[in-house]
Amino acid sequence: MKSLQIAKTHRIKIVILAFLLNYVGQFGIDVYLPSMPNMQHAFNTNSAHIKLTIGVYLIGMGFGQFIFGFLADRFGRRASLMTGAIGFSAMSFILLFSHTIVSFLVWRFLQGFFVTAGMVVGRVVSRDLFESKQLMKISSYLTALWAMIPVFAPMIGGYIQEYLGWHMNFIVIFVLSLIVTTMIYLLFPETKPSNDEHPYDNFYQGLRHVLRNKLFVFCLLNASFGSAYIFAYNAISAFLLQVNLHLLPSTFGWIAFSMASFILLGSFSNAQLLNHFSRKRLIYTSYGFITVASIVLLTLALTASLSILTVAIPVAIVFFASMLNYPNFSGSSYGSLNKYRGIGTAVYGTVQLAVCGLLTVFTVLLPTHSATGLAILFLIFVAIQALLVIPIRKQL
Repeated sequence: MKSLQIAKTHRIKIVILAFLLNYVGQFGIDVYLPSMPNMQHAFNTNSAHIKLTIGVYLIGMGFGQFIFGFLADRFGRRASLMTGAIGFSAMSFILLFSHTIVSFLVWRFLQGFFVTAGMVVGRVVSRDLFESKQLMKISSYLTALWAMIPVFAPMIGGYIQEYLGWHMNFIVIFVLSLIVTTMIYLLFPETKPSNDEHPYDNFYQGLRHVLRNKLFVFCLLNASFGSAYIFAYNAISAFLLQVNLHLLPSTFGWIAFSMASFILLGSFSNAQLLNHFSRKRLIYTSYGFITVASIVLLTLALTASLSILTVAIPVAIVFFASMLNYPNFSGSSYGSLNKYRGIGTAVYGTVQLAVCGLLTVFTVLLPTHSATGLAILFLIFVAIQALLVIPIRKQL
């Protein structure tokens, strides 16, 4: 199926449908953030183990990348996506009956493993149907849709926690997984090009080809740290704000709504600004905003008492600025793949999720009573991003 044979509006619908499973997967992270302190008591464990429910989920997503990349190239996009959707639904159902934190972590890992099919196939289908700058614009809009999840999910989860309890969050995830699986089965077509000459017959040849693509590798690494700001904050936010500032889950949800709105704003802004500015200029501007906001957060954490505003305002600016670089690096990375798209997107997802997962696990070591560690992490992330852009600055 060639992209030119499909109307643009229909292509967009196909890509969104491919990404729906990924969006449910992200919802599965954000909706229960307000419930994390209550889950700590329910499982009779410590905050570190509850934070790990995000980390193992992301690591599971990283492990699933190569499997579903293989399926996408070898057996087609539809088969890969359906396998992931069915597996995620099954794991979401089994997870409902977990009674210990160990079993809960195991099923969260497997949830992440299967839900990654949405991420892999979504990116492959995007590359199947769109080219060059159009691909980067689509990437910005898809990121904007993804960004709506951390805007609304914690707010929804806050009310679910207050009125129905933490367990209901995971029932909602299971129901959504069934709906998405049904939609994929009924509506998603095969988009793999009929003249695709690079299935997975020579895995190592494909892997070497992808890893020798300098633009792909360095954009991938930059995108990984570009998304790490959000995951690092999510891992500690509930304990930082609810436990230490004694906020109700619903209040925490509204704060998360307000802050995550800046992710959405940044994504839409990036899509529009690409019409007027180069991606290089937007990327450098984002680095400046993140650096300044992180320094302000660090200064306030060291000199002022912890409050909602001293945390929320700097973090909101970091969220906005990160969306001025993440979609550009993401689109440029898998947009550089002319063949071996399945393995390329698998490498992309594996590295990105490994970075985010390991950094999220690392936040277990951070104290929950202070924003100092979070500010230092942000400064480390932006410094690494600035170094990683140097080898590809002439190609941006």
